[in-house]
Amino acid sequence: MERTRCYSSLCSCCYFFIGRAFLMLLGVLFISTRGFSATVTCNVNNSYPAWTTLNTPFELNIGQVNAAKNANMTVGAGVADYTVLYTISQVNVGNLGETCSTTSGLYMYYTMLSAHGAVLNTIGNDAIYPTSVPGIGISIKTAYLLSNRPIKLYPEGQVWNSVVNGQGYWVAITIWKVPGTIPVSAGSISFTGPTLAPVIMGSGVTFTSSDQNRILDGGKAWINGSRVLTGTLMIQPTTCDLVMPNTTVQMGTHDGGGRGDSAWKDASFKLSCSNAYGYGGSLSSIDGYNSPNGVASASTLSANSVKNNPIRIQIQPYTPVIDATSGILALDGTGAEGYGIQLAWGDATTQNSGVPANPVQLNAWTSANSLNSAYSSSAYAIGASAISGTADGTIKMAARYIRTSGDIVAGPANAAVEVLANYE
Repeated sequence: MERTRCYSSLCSCCYFFIGRAFLMLLGVLFISTRGFSATVTCNVNNSYPAWTTLNTPFELNIGQVNAAKNANMTVGAGVADYTVLYTISQVNVGNLGETCSTTSGLYMYYTMLSAHGAVLNTIGNDAIYPTSVPGIGISIKTAYLLSNRPIKLYPEGQVWNSVVNGQGYWVAITIWKVPGTIPVSAGSISFTGPTLAPVIMGSGVTFTSSDQNRILDGGKAWINGSRVLTGTLMIQPTTCDLVMPNTTVQMGTHDGGGRGDSAWKDASFKLSCSNAYGYGGSLSSIDGYNSPNGVASASTLSANSVKNNPIRIQIQPYTPVIDATSGILALDGTGAEGYGIQLAWGDATTQNSGVPANPVQLNAWTSANSLNSAYSSSAYAIGASAISGTADGTIKMAARYIRTSGDIVAGPANAAVEVLANYE
């Protein structure tokens, strides 16, 4: 570029630029943000009628597939929350069967259409949700080609693949102990889990269908089929029962003479405990397309891997405790005064007249094995009986009146205790 200088008196310092001109345009640049959008119509492909039904119960068949292997569990209150109770792997819960006006830009997703509450916890790749039964939770992950991705409530989904008719959906399912008390009784506990579904979605796509029940969220997704997960856990209680419940011990009469303590009376009891089945078993099913409404009959079970710890016993008084360490509890206040009742482990005929050698520690756990060697001192083998063979499982305990404090008042002298016994 050249320049020349002007010496005009009217312009003492003027510069003229001669040559190329530069033009600067100032303003706002408008760019269109209109994205891709399309309407896609999807309907069921009748080649897959069993797989494409909606809200079909899907029985997990825990412990019912292979009768030769025991899938019972013994689960007690001592099992920590977020402990794995059972796992089920390689379960096919869906098979894509669709006829869409186009499949371009469409993808298959795993998702939950409903659950029994919000996610309780996330541990690793497991998003744990409640079931219909207190204390029992469930998590579901993708399996087979797309493994270990947590499946959550819609609209959260795990993309599986581009849309391909006949594509199966495999999942891995874990049953958990979660906060809450499992209503354990001898036998089965049935639960209902989330509703699981493979759905089709696509960016900017709005779905229509002849079946409006398959349209989600105003057309953002199309449901191929849905499965309501159900299961039955064969849970045995870890709490033992008394062979003779509501037992009355006749304490006899006592004249309050001498030192004030009566003779020892037999207050022994015998326990009835379920077998120690443990927990942590598994079920594997990979019979790909032959089980649209439940786990395949070709599935296999694996034994439980976590053993039950030894049985423990606790004596809980219904009346106030006078001396927990010495096993002394108060009377119920309906008559006699100045006395309590003392409990001691062992045969009544061999107790000391003075301080007992092994007083019951009230409201404290005691190993059953320390009271009767027929009970195990270590973790039970899976499926083992609570006591060895035909051994007598009686727990010897003795009771007597004992002088406490205050004036002696004659009258009925009653008290009651509850015996708690369970696997640790």
